[in-house]
Amino acid sequence: MAKWQGKTKEFVFDITISVLRKIKSQLSIDLLTNEGQRAVFVGLMEFVDVLGLCCEDSIAKHGLTEEQFVLELDGASYKAAHDVFFKALADFFRATGRTDLGTTLDRMIEMVQAEITVATLKIKAADLTDYRRKLEAVDLDGEIKRQLDRLPTAGS
Repeated sequence: MAKWQGKTKEFVFDITISVLRKIKSQLSIDLLTNEGQRAVFVGLMEFVDVLGLCCEDSIAKHGLTEEQFVLELDGASYKAAHDVFFKALADFFRATGRTDLGTTLDRMIEMVQAEITVATLKIKAADLTDYRRKLEAVDLDGEIKRQLDRLPTAGS
């Protein structure tokens, strides 16, 4: 049983074959594949949809609508739920004897996190000087006037 703290309520869920089948059937996401795992790991909406299916019992127990459930996922609780979900998924794979899937999932998470780190560093290191020069060289007022002059006038 995995649990995470929402903004105001606690949610619990189990990763089971039944839940994985429901996710595949209703969301067309196969969490037994690298593609499905990656889509849920990096896709905000995909993760929220998967989490909602996993937490159906808790959602019902709390009497929440779908929108109220989503509001439970502020920044910190989203991160907590995300971490708990992927740990639970890897643990499920290992418990079923599919250590290969658990190891692959762990490795995929490490790779995605490394990709994000590299992209962030590239953005921080980008030399914006060239972009500033190009922007300063543009005559915005002149370009606006040229575009307006090309428009048909009233009555023509």
